[in-house]
Amino acid sequence: MKTSILLPFELYKHINKKRKKQLLITLILMFLSGITELLVINSVVPFIASIANPKVLNNLEITKFIAKIFAINPNEGSAPFIVFFALTIVLSAFLRISTVFLINRVSALVGNDISVKTFYKNISQPYEYHLKNSSSKLITQNTTYVGYSLAAFSGFLFLIYFSCQTILLSIGLILISPVLTIYSIFIFSIIYLVLGKTFKKIIKDSSKKRSFSDQIKVKTLNESLGSIRNLILESNHYLYINKFKIHDLNSRIISANNSILSTSPKYIIEALGLLFIIFASVVLMKAGNSSSSSVIISLGAFTLGIQKLLPAFQGIYAVINQIRFYSSDLENTLKYLQIKLENNNGNNITPLNFKKSIRFDSIYFSYDEEKYVVSNFNFEIFKGQKIGIIGRTGSGKTTISDLFMGLLKPTKGKIYIDGKDIYDKKYPNRIKRWRRSISHVPQDIFLSDTTIAENIAFGIDKKLISLRKLKECAKKAQIHEFIVSTKDGYLTTVGERGVRLSGGQLQRIAIARALYRNAKILVFDEATSALDKNTEIELMQAINKLSNELTIISIAHNHRTLKDFDRIIKVEKGNIFEIRKNELSI
Repeated sequence: MKTSILLPFELYKHINKKRKKQLLITLILMFLSGITELLVINSVVPFIASIANPKVLNNLEITKFIAKIFAINPNEGSAPFIVFFALTIVLSAFLRISTVFLINRVSALVGNDISVKTFYKNISQPYEYHLKNSSSKLITQNTTYVGYSLAAFSGFLFLIYFSCQTILLSIGLILISPVLTIYSIFIFSIIYLVLGKTFKKIIKDSSKKRSFSDQIKVKTLNESLGSIRNLILESNHYLYINKFKIHDLNSRIISANNSILSTSPKYIIEALGLLFIIFASVVLMKAGNSSSSSVIISLGAFTLGIQKLLPAFQGIYAVINQIRFYSSDLENTLKYLQIKLENNNGNNITPLNFKKSIRFDSIYFSYDEEKYVVSNFNFEIFKGQKIGIIGRTGSGKTTISDLFMGLLKPTKGKIYIDGKDIYDKKYPNRIKRWRRSISHVPQDIFLSDTTIAENIAFGIDKKLISLRKLKECAKKAQIHEFIVSTKDGYLTTVGERGVRLSGGQLQRIAIARALYRNAKILVFDEATSALDKNTEIELMQAINKLSNELTIISIAHNHRTLKDFDRIIKVEKGNIFEIRKNELSI
């Protein structure tokens, strides 16, 4: 990994050609802005001369140079040079505003590209990755880390801008007073280098500490909102509040300290700059071998140049600190951007035409490569069958359903669909097509805070939703009568996570959603475990009335819900065996 100052340049590799062209235009504008600054401090010489002593105007080398370049007649008096000075000021201001605008605009556009790309990388990770990483960590990555990474990238662009300004302003000052300019640049550079070296480690350490605190903040928010019922019942809000307060305060104090370290040298340098101007005036007065007007001219131009040069030096120092302060966030973002993924575009993936059976052949699976959760699993499921899976918590039944759905890849063994290996490397889309043919109905149904219609047709543009198909699927899931009894029917909003619906209604909407997708395979993962007995019976009756063309896998704690299923398998400590219905005490 490169040094922290050059780290933002790594983002350049991850932006598209259009953004790279925009960055090139920005760099050109930075250079032009620097050129106009050079013109301003040099055109001030004839301007001051025209006021202090117009007689020396034609004797100044800078006057001759400007007259030659811009075709101005020196004998026409001071008016052309005054106009020229005014125009350079206006042009300089316009280019500076335009440059700053473009830097911020391009940074925002790059930020959007990087944010979307990071989000894509996050949600395109394999299922096992999400099992091993908390949602709060991924949320922090895609919000806080990316945001600060782009602050570092923006700082890098401003570093180039201020560096360009410094170089060109220095050239302009050298043309006015070479010795004083070299002394001043040397002194200011030494001061900022010493300050930068002194605070470098402090800022890097602060970056890591703030990054950690921000991650804990998001984690605390995530956990507290996810357990809001318990918080209210147990009245232990203060535990999360105190934890949030500590890390939020820590993050803000660290940011404030960094701001102080970045801005405080400005006031010291400004004071030194004024003292240096006093020193320069004394030197120029003693070195002057002509009238005092020449000293006034040189001093005026030099003062203007120093006044412009100091903010450029301060800008370089501040943005270097900014880049270092956000370097930890940038490193995290770059790690995600460097992950190579297979093509996950599902727009052209059609569901696999499941014709005969799915067969598990000597399947073993382990999460940690030490202990097998599933051992030597051999089983065949035929199309149209209803298969029940029972077992105690932690026995491995959910792992089997995840293997079935292609969310987890077997550690050993093969899974065949109609005799074809779903993980055959020659046909990488086969596993994607298999996933597209399945609908999953979990115990905790996720509903967005939108209408019932949009939740049933989840993931489909509401303009493309078919009301006829909605009603058809809702009737099959035995939820249509409830929907039409509500005030707004299919346009009724369900509240966040469906808080306005009962458990049975949630499950029926989930079934309707699965049917709307035209899925031929339904997987119920303990979908009835949180329901009361009567609701559970009603829901299972609804499931059993579904088309015989559907293949259904249902995971359950209680075998009474599976009495009408074709086959039942039991999972115990990773071992799987089929049991007969007459062996169940239903």
